[in-house]
Amino acid sequence: MKKKKRSQIIKLVLLISFLILFGRFIYSSIAALEHHQQNKKVIIERGENHQMK
Repeated sequence: MKKKKRSQIIKLVLLISFLILFGRFIYSSIAALEHHQQNKKVIIERGENHQMK
C-alpha cells in the first residue's frame, strides 16, 4: 500500500512539473514571436526612412 501511494505522489509531482514546464515554453514562445515581429517592423521602418532621404 505504501509503495502504491508513493508512486502516485511521484506521478502527480511529475505531472505538475511537466505542466509548469510546458506553460513556460508556451509563454516564452509567444514572447519570442512578438519580439521577432517587433524587430521585423523596426527594420522595415528603418528601410523606408532610409529610402526617403
